[in-house]
Amino acid sequence: MTQDRQQMIDTPMLKLESLYYKIGGNEIIFDLSLSLNAGETLCLLGASGCGKTTVLKLVAGLLKPKKLS
Repeated sequence: MTQDRQQMIDTPMLKLESLYYKIGGNEIIFDLSLSLNAGETLCLLGASGCGKTTVLKLVAGLLKPKKLS
């Protein structure tokens, strides 16, 4: 494997650090961190209403993350 290919594999394509989102008084996402490297697959699993769609909307830029206060 070439050094460039190895560097691409080791570099996260998506990285979230301490993601936080709150609607009204409800914390929907609290301190979520993850990274996804090239070639990896991520699956969000959870019960209805636990925040999966909110995470996807935050990653897509449809929602803006809130700051911890």
